[in-house]
Amino acid sequence: MPRQSGEGEFLTKEEERRLGESLRKVLISDRPNRSRKGCPDPKTLRALVFHNRIGNQEVVDRATAHVAECIACVRGAREYDEQ
Repeated sequence: MPRQSGEGEFLTKEEERRLGESLRKVLISDRPNRSRKGCPDPKTLRALVFHNRIGNQEVVDRATAHVAECIACVRGAREYDEQ
């Protein structure tokens, strides 16, 4: 039976790839952040990618919010994810 939208299942790898590519294209055009202002350190970024604890909820929220708006961090996260 095909899955229905909103049933709480995870994206397929292909859907995840397409979503990531779309987000990357938007971020490149809107938020290049060439100076890496406000970026979390590499250890924190890697921990986010691998769903490891990085501190209290405020630290997680701040890092996640930044990564969602920073192409430099998206690129870094993708590199870790490909490892």
